Amino acid sequence: MIHIESLLLIAFFCQFLNRFHSAYLLIRNALRLGLSIGLAYNIPQPQNLHPVAREHRIRIWGTIYVLDRFWGSKSGFPVHLHHEDIHVDPSSISASETYHD
Repeated sequence: MIHIESLLLIAFFCQFLNRFHSAYLLIRNALRLGLSIGLAYNIPQPQNLHPVAREHRIRIWGTIYVLDRFWGSKSGFPVHLHHEDIHVDPSSISASETYHD
């Protein structure tokens, strides 16, 4: 998961440097990596994933989806992820909820 987060941060950095082509390629790599580890799918309940870890996965995937749309439209390249390809529930934790270890 940290590799995907790193790619997203580097993509943001490229955006601030006005290197949208580089940002687009980095988000594409994050998307492929996310697909390969199954971020686009709900995790079955028997795996007993902690709610915070599950929410983290959902939010990372949502970030990838939004950035793919944004940088695809900004650079003029096609988006690689379509709405039909997402099989994960939307984020369920409100901003007011907090979790403690």
